[in-house]
Amino acid sequence: DFSKIIKIFTHSIDMLCIAGFDGYFKLLNPAWSKTLGWSTEELLSRPWNDFVHPEDLQKTNTINTVIIDGKEAYQFLNRYICKDGSIKWLSWSSFPYPKEGIMYGIARDVTNQIAKEAEYTALFSEMLDGFALHEMVYDENGIAVDYRFIDVNPAYENITGLRASDIIGKTVLEILPNTEKYWIQAFDKVAQTGKSTQFENYSNEFDKHFEVKAFSPAKDQFVSIFTDITDRKKAEHELSESEEYHRSLFKAMPD
Repeated sequence: DFSKIIKIFTHSIDMLCIAGFDGYFKLLNPAWSKTLGWSTEELLSRPWNDFVHPEDLQKTNTINTVIIDGKEAYQFLNRYICKDGSIKWLSWSSFPYPKEGIMYGIARDVTNQIAKEAEYTALFSEMLDGFALHEMVYDENGIAVDYRFIDVNPAYENITGLRASDIIGKTVLEILPNTEKYWIQAFDKVAQTGKSTQFENYSNEFDKHFEVKAFSPAKDQFVSIFTDITDRKKAEHELSESEEYHRSLFKAMPD
């Protein structure tokens, strides 16, 4: 009944509103004041564009035009300015009612998610280790026979010499046909069991030694993080040869 609708409107953690085609809010639930810091009276007394981040004004006005023209539902992101000067990212769903000259809007504060995505993007781009997201490829019997590139970071390009634009969407055997089977088998185990792994191995394709960490973000997918340890392996080999040489000299010395 109507009383239940009022309760939902009042207590919703989402920001619910009725807005006029004239550019003013007509009705707002308490989540607006809680999220942005402006009082309901302040928000109702000024055009909503007064609260939209200047860099998002043009996009917001363009979207509003589309909604007013009668698009039944429209989803978009924009930024609103809080009373304390901070910025909130809002994810919108809007539904127009042209005959009444109003639209119903649902906004959700996604600032934390946007920040996490930006942090992830920065980490992904700036990390020194190679990072690659893959999905497994299986034959008709369900046996892993290959894996496909979904995404790689710049460090992966630097370490391998492969360009993301050349490999995304392709399989490792299309790009590196001599890839040893143990790579496919090791990564398939991670993708199927969800258990992370860490190992060192040599790649004939790259003539490099890698330390590899792998985990599965979803079934049939895996992430591999590569560290080039070729120089370390060479140094260890040279040290081993030097120790062996000195031991042989010591053995050859007369008593």
